[in-house]
Amino acid sequence: MIRGFITGINDGFVFIEQPDRTVTRIMSATVKGSCRKGDFIVQDQDSDSFSVDTEITNARIRDIRRMSEAFFD
Repeated sequence: MIRGFITGINDGFVFIEQPDRTVTRIMSATVKGSCRKGDFIVQDQDSDSFSVDTEITNARIRDIRRMSEAFFD
């Protein structure tokens, strides 16, 4: 199962960096709904399609904001 953060979207492909730091390229047509760079994406079980995990994506956004606020204090 493929899962990780989207590191880029280019020419109909989505690039995903997985936890082991490997980068996987998938076709953007296999992603349900919309996605953007920085979203956490998970391959649907028993399927070739992918979905954005909003819970992990939002937690990452909160962490980045918290770290940037602490940096500028």
